Amino acid sequence: MIHGVNFASAGAGIILSSGSELYQRASFAMQVEQFVDMFQQMKLSTGEEASERLVSKSVFHISIGVNDYIHFYIKNISNVLQSLYSR
Repeated sequence: MIHGVNFASAGAGIILSSGSELYQRASFAMQVEQFVDMFQQMKLSTGEEASERLVSKSVFHISIGVNDYIHFYIKNISNVLQSLYSR
């Protein structure tokens, strides 16, 4: 935990259902829960002050949302294709 933690999950999106029909994934909400659980464990093992100091100096990278577009596209592709080719 001291050198880094990764909660990334391919297919996750801001929308809870993003990626659900493609494969199993950890939603963004679940990833936040995993962070909270890890932080609680860290406080128990290294102490509250040391844990808070470490997290306050940490870098967080959140890249999410592309699969929300894909989710919308997949759910609507049949309607789009049907309207394009039924002319």
